[in-house]
Amino acid sequence: VLFSQGRRIDSRLIDISIDEDDFFYALDAQRNRIFMYDQDSNLITIFGGEGNRKGKFLSPQAIGTIGGRVLVLDSSKQSITEFVPTAYGLKIRAAFKSYNKGLYSETRKLWEEALSQNTNMDIAYAGIGKAVFKEGRFDEAMQYFKNGYDRQWYSKAYKFYRQQFVRSNFIVIFLLAVLLLLLIVLLTKRKKVYSALGIKAD
Repeated sequence: VLFSQGRRIDSRLIDISIDEDDFFYALDAQRNRIFMYDQDSNLITIFGGEGNRKGKFLSPQAIGTIGGRVLVLDSSKQSITEFVPTAYGLKIRAAFKSYNKGLYSETRKLWEEALSQNTNMDIAYAGIGKAVFKEGRFDEAMQYFKNGYDRQWYSKAYKFYRQQFVRSNFIVIFLLAVLLLLLIVLLTKRKKVYSALGIKAD
């Protein structure tokens, strides 16, 4: 949904295409733009637009993909526009692919390189968070998910961090619980003794 000069403009998705790496692209005929999503339906980027210039459309009708390239058919211009990933775009694709292969150190490096070019990229912070999460560094992952505004993964990391903390400090927690229980028992007995002697306990 887009608001322009106080008016609400809804998207009208007319076609969807999925490439060989499972990224999918939705063609919006209302605003003549393309929305690119990852495998978890997170928005990665938006490109295209209305106009006669290169990379713009008048009446987009269909979308397709070949490798990492995106093809869009425009009936008014009677043309097919081809979009090719930039070096920045290829880095983002490589980060997703390395994560899916379990190469978490490489994933983190790629996302950090992407962040050096765009520090406002939420999915990059979340991507690093997922990589360090898989390596068991849940407290560090929580910070990255916070920076990436990813509440779902933040909650998951917090849950595992809490479990990890309890396991690592089980003896201390157990001893504190025992001491607390003994203190409660002693205070209860003290209160009963004072009550039997007619003494008011402080």
